[in-house]
Amino acid sequence: MIKPILSQSNSMSLDEVLKHLSRNRAVEGVLTLGSTRARELHEHSDYDLLVVLSQMPVPLRVILTTIDGRLTDVLFAHTTLISEIVSGQYKRAKTAEEGALVERLKTGEVIHDRDGRIRQAQLMLADREWLVKPSDSEVYDRAVHGIHYNYQQNKRYLACDDPAYHLVLDFRLHYSLTQVLWDYFIVRRIPWQGEKMAFSYWREHDPKYLALFEAYHATTNRHEKFAIYTEMAEQTLKPIDGMWPAQAVNVALDADEFNIDDVEKAIHFWQSLFI
Repeated sequence: MIKPILSQSNSMSLDEVLKHLSRNRAVEGVLTLGSTRARELHEHSDYDLLVVLSQMPVPLRVILTTIDGRLTDVLFAHTTLISEIVSGQYKRAKTAEEGALVERLKTGEVIHDRDGRIRQAQLMLADREWLVKPSDSEVYDRAVHGIHYNYQQNKRYLACDDPAYHLVLDFRLHYSLTQVLWDYFIVRRIPWQGEKMAFSYWREHDPKYLALFEAYHATTNRHEKFAIYTEMAEQTLKPIDGMWPAQAVNVALDADEFNIDDVEKAIHFWQSLFI
């Protein structure tokens, strides 16, 4: 296994790191993001940077490091992306991760721009949002199939008298509730922008949902937790008619992307086996 290598930037200030990066010939651009951009930092804030490289030894996406003892996320983009944007050839992000990167490129504060193309790219990106909304297949696979599968299994564990099953349920509820929280945004076709955004959204738009989350963590009673989890699953799926009945056929397809018609074909195929 790889052994840990301590960060050279840990003992440097943010300004020192930005100067070092700006002097490196491989670095075409540096941007600060989020609270780092606005310098609205408090004791527990992290640093967020976007570094545009003309050459990468290996394909880089994110480096987690420290600067001046502060946790730091460094995102990376290649100059080929900048060239595509500046030339007008870039039309849409191919993945949610790429969309999030391009949106950050659009809104970041440019600290270093070797040949002016970073700011030019920002102008080209300025008139639209680049975040990728969840697809129909993602809504079905993650939310409809995923939530219903976990819910029915969790309900089965809760009904059992075996204490060992209850321990398994306690474990399953941890990740099942997390999935429900993520899927709240998938169902509503809202691109994920991190946990802080999620809680800000609930505070502003759905305080009852946030109150359920707080109630879930305030109780230690397993049956109460399950009841709250059930209600949160129902509210998560509300825009697409809520939870399915236990007897409904729930299909997972062996494909990353698919048409919803394929789901119906699979269900009808299964049903046809009994005719």
